[in-house]
Amino acid sequence: MSDKPRLMIYGSSPLVSSGYAAVSRHIIPLLIERGWEVANHAWSSYRGRRMQIGVELSDGTIGYYTMYGGGDTVTGHDILAGHVEHFGADVLLAICDPWIA
Repeated sequence: MSDKPRLMIYGSSPLVSSGYAAVSRHIIPLLIERGWEVANHAWSSYRGRRMQIGVELSDGTIGYYTMYGGGDTVTGHDILAGHVEHFGADVLLAICDPWIA
């Protein structure tokens, strides 16, 4: 594990078309460029295994973040704590409606 700070986003997959996904798509490369390890717990739109996803950074290089799929509940709460622990997140950022988080 690296010495970089680690942030996990709790929200929609950045790969889908929604307002909250657009926020994630915008901030993930910015966080990577500023030295963060980033993961996304995609509770509402991805039900697959963990994977690395590349994003283009402002200098034209590719940075990577980890995508975790949702669990068996609608909001993914059943598996969220396990994903936070597995990733070793220092920060959990909720990008969703307040009644979901």
